[in-house]
Parts: sequence; structure tokens; C-alpha cells
Amino acid sequence: ALRADDSMERQRLAQEIITYYPDSKQAYIVSQPDYFERLRRMAAEQDSLYEGTYKAFAAGQFATVKQNKQYAEANYPLSPLMPRFLFLNAVSVARTEGQAAFAEALRDMVSRYPESELGAMAKDMLAMMGQGMESQKGGSTGSLVSRRVETVVPEEEEEQSGVEATVWTEERNVASVVLLVL
Repeated sequence: ALRADDSMERQRLAQEIITYYPDSKQAYIVSQPDYFERLRRMAAEQDSLYEGTYKAFAAGQFATVKQNKQYAEANYPLSPLMPRFLFLNAVSVARTEGQAAFAEALRDMVSRYPESELGAMAKDMLAMMGQGMESQKGGSTGSLVSRRVETVVPEEEEEQSGVEATVWTEERNVASVVLLVL
């Protein structure tokens, strides 16, 4: 660790990192003089930016989603929310530009964040597209958003499965049956 009063040595080391490792995260950090101040602001701003981006997505404002994703990439490329921005952008691209652009946006996301939860979802979507399923262009995300918040099983599915729906209660003194399968 360098002391605060050793600025010449700090500059020399920063220049070495930039010279020998120009594409590394460390080079990016040392090349930004206000990086640590931006990092402190990042947490609050990225949360509000993502919230606004999701609201724009839910309202079908796909141009805003794309702009916010570009802003996040330019200002917070190391943000832990970046996979979420990329995913919303990919779905927005699907709604406005079609199947090929959607697949390309998903591939970009998977290549950058293969281990993220949304990266796995993007891999699944690409696999489904490989099996012939296609995304649809359109200006509404109503069905996607409503499916996310929908928690009720339709009555037809209950009748077809042959299993009665279990009614849970908060009452503690009610007889219960537990089935253990070994």
C-alpha cells in the first residue's frame, strides 16, 4: 500500500499498470482520477437508475431502457447491477428490433456475465431460440410483467392435476399431515 504523500511512486505504478495491462479492471480504475468518489456515489445512483429503467421497461418505454443501459455502461461498467441492465436492454431490443438483434444482445450478456443468474436465463433463452422458438416484436410488456406478479394457479390446472389445492392457515392448533419420502 502506498502512503498518501508518495504521489510520484503512485503515478509511476499507475502508468505501469496502464502500459502492461491496458484492458484490465485495474487499468480502468487507475486511469480515472475520480474513480473512488464515483464508486461512493455509484451505489445510490445505480439503484435509482435501475429502478427507473425497470419502470420504463414495464411501461414499454424501450428507448429509455436502451439509453439508461448505455449510461450505466459508460459510468458504472463494474456495477453488480450491470447484468440486469443488459437483460432489460436485450428484451427491449427483442421488442423493437426483432429476433436476430435479441439473440445478439443475449450472446453479449452471456459472454460478459456467464455466471450471473440472468446469464443462465439468457443461455436458456438462446437454447430455446435454437430449438425454433421466436421472440415477438411489440410495444407492450404487459404479459411479461403480469406473469411475474401472478401467483394464482388457474382452476383448470388444479382440476386436471387431480390434486386438491391445499389451504394453508395461520392457525397453529390444526391437525396436519406430513408425508416423508425416503
